Amino acid sequence: MRTISLVDTAKLVRATLKRHYPSITFTVRTSRYSMGQSIDVAWTDGPPSAEVNAILKPFCGQRFEGIDDSTHRVDGMLDGEPVHFEAHYVTGQRTHSAAFLRQVAAKVARQYGLPCPVIAENRYGEPEMAGGWDIVPDAPPFNQPEPLRDVIYYVMHRTSAMPKPRIRVMAEARIVA
Repeated sequence: MRTISLVDTAKLVRATLKRHYPSITFTVRTSRYSMGQSIDVAWTDGPPSAEVNAILKPFCGQRFEGIDDSTHRVDGMLDGEPVHFEAHYVTGQRTHSAAFLRQVAAKVARQYGLPCPVIAENRYGEPEMAGGWDIVPDAPPFNQPEPLRDVIYYVMHRTSAMPKPRIRVMAEARIVA
């Protein structure tokens, strides 16, 4: 069975993500450490983490079993050929921009008829929410009273920030004889 190196696996990950999400910029970094190596993928806004991690999972060369605190080798497929990816773990981490958080916060607050919390960037450029402590009764999926800010974060982590495709309607061509 052929083994795909860490660097080559990172190249495959980058190409796969580019094919699935051509408009999103991903950062793909490799790490080598005692007893292992991994690939970390990061992006801002774009698709939800769960969606990207489902794409990354087949590139993992190991899986951790918490029940007995052990790791097991996992083999994969590449173009129909069984291979082993050298990267033990491949994980994705999405961050959010203040603009995206503002957009989600405004929509959720409007839905529940509550004032929208103020979203600003801190000195590190990360979004921070001020306020949002109003209680949303029976907030889904919690089905219990929750602070608006918790509902906003829940919705944000599950919402795609992918740009909507623009569809232009072309005028029908007429052939004049």
